[in-house]
Amino acid sequence: MEGVTAKATAGKVYNPFRWKIGKDYLLWDSDITPEGIAGMFPYAVDERWNLFLNTGYFILDENSRNPDPHMLGVQGGVHGDLTEEWRVGARASSYSWRSLNSSFFDRSERFGNIEDGLVRGARTISASDFNIVEVSAYVGYDASEAWPVLLYGHFVKNFDAFPSDLFPAAGRKDTGWGVGGEMSSKKKYVALGLGYYHLEANYWPAQFMHADLTDGLTNRTGWTVYGTRQVLPNADLTVTLFWSEPIPKSLPAFARSVANAQRIRLQTDINVRF
Repeated sequence: MEGVTAKATAGKVYNPFRWKIGKDYLLWDSDITPEGIAGMFPYAVDERWNLFLNTGYFILDENSRNPDPHMLGVQGGVHGDLTEEWRVGARASSYSWRSLNSSFFDRSERFGNIEDGLVRGARTISASDFNIVEVSAYVGYDASEAWPVLLYGHFVKNFDAFPSDLFPAAGRKDTGWGVGGEMSSKKKYVALGLGYYHLEANYWPAQFMHADLTDGLTNRTGWTVYGTRQVLPNADLTVTLFWSEPIPKSLPAFARSVANAQRIRLQTDINVRF
């Protein structure tokens, strides 16, 4: 049925910007429930195509003396069925970070952002804003119920990352990207997935990124391999292997992300739906 169904939430809200299609690892950690307001506006064009618009305004930290650090996000996209066998989708997201302070940047640098790489020079109010754009897309082939195939990709660019005055040789390091794929059915056999990710140091505020993939550190490249089996009608068992290492390994600018650099993690999750 055609039409718009709007949903708005306030307080500690579900993150409206994450997909459940493939592994949406590039930006937001799955455990983050931001504080603020969010609006979701899906629109059914017809029986085959759906548009969506997601918005959110989140307070990142309360500050009694200065404006609260905050973020405004806007995301739009489309899902659709090309044929009975092929489905596709894409999204574009814009994130505007404003009124950021030294505490915000200190936390980011602890997890891999280059010191003073997210600001141009000193951390003044005029240098405390930045803008990030992300695009994602996927294609699915569902000719076989037992062997569906999904391919997906993500790309992120920080348009306000600058070469740090402290480490100018490090450059901007302002992009991140990832590609992945899944095949088979978790109900009939085991859904198997593989993903590769390349996350430069300043592509995203490091304290908000996915913690499992690279231990929450930017300046990393890595793989994830996973399998999911539905063990009960409302319960899934997932086993995931994460492997990551730093991109530049020697420059002083990357010291915080290079220490204990190579990480291998085997993780088991049981997800139960009520």
